[in-house]
Amino acid sequence: MYLRNAIRCNCHTHALGMFCFTSSTGARGCQGYLPVAVIAAPTRAGIEEKCVLNHSFYQSVDLQYVHTHDAYHEEEETMTAVTQTSNQMVQRSIGGVVGGVAGGILFGGMMGGMGMLPMVAALVGSTSPVIGFLAHMVISVVIGASFGFLFGGRITGWGSGAVYGLVYGALWWVLGPLVIMPAMMGMGVQFGAAFSTPLLMSLVGHLVYGIVTGLGAVWFSRR
Repeated sequence: MYLRNAIRCNCHTHALGMFCFTSSTGARGCQGYLPVAVIAAPTRAGIEEKCVLNHSFYQSVDLQYVHTHDAYHEEEETMTAVTQTSNQMVQRSIGGVVGGVAGGILFGGMMGGMGMLPMVAALVGSTSPVIGFLAHMVISVVIGASFGFLFGGRITGWGSGAVYGLVYGALWWVLGPLVIMPAMMGMGVQFGAAFSTPLLMSLVGHLVYGIVTGLGAVWFSRR
């Protein structure tokens, strides 16, 4: 109804399609996307409608849109970065678990040959070598996951994986048989016995475990 005798006018500032019209009753106005002011001026051809935009209003709308758009993209980029970082940490931890399982099996075999599994089983109130091996594997998985979480981002290749694993294995030799296990068994720390044959053999096992764990983490990240 209102577009009868309609004249199309494009607002020069934003090229917004505004429809200026005169109704059958003589009413005049503009219809479009944003509010406008209307001025009617008589001419020889009849009534010409002029759409007058409030420039300050549209500039403020533009600035608000830009700021909102930028804030949205910044939030989206932040969420993407957080998700990617979280996924990377999970993958590194899984790689550490894979390496820890491999290293734990190898180290567990060495411990079984040295008769040390019953001592590990004592941590859970048992003397069974099987229970000791299972407890050892649980510990190996936890240590492997922590290795991947802490060092997975620093590892760049097979060499660095082996070195970080070696250092981490040595650290857990200090924390495990010298501090944590004796404390749990009511024996106190065993730094004085660090160079005894059983503890030196344990050191070799921890170093082997660490190297295999590091290499396993590298393998998982490159598979």
